[in-house]
Amino acid sequence: MSTMTHGTMGLLGDLCGEAEYLWKRLATVHVALDRCNNAGLRRRFSFELNAHFQRCLEMQGVVRRLEGFGFSESCQLRLMKELINRAVNENYALLMSRN
Repeated sequence: MSTMTHGTMGLLGDLCGEAEYLWKRLATVHVALDRCNNAGLRRRFSFELNAHFQRCLEMQGVVRRLEGFGFSESCQLRLMKELINRAVNENYALLMSRN
């Protein structure tokens, strides 16, 4: 019997990876937006920030549903929740620091 590996860590592990990517990408795009003087590029960065932030909010909903199903003790779920909360909170703080 042949076993194929697809580089997956399971559903929660993959979502944790996505959450970490979003957290880092949001921070990177904020820095790029602060340094950018091109109006078209600024619009693209703003659109990207919004899309990533909306995905973070969707993932927060997933975390809440999984907690409701009794998975609140899962280490991966706790990690995912922490990463998503960091992304959301830091994004909010960076937006407020601009105003």
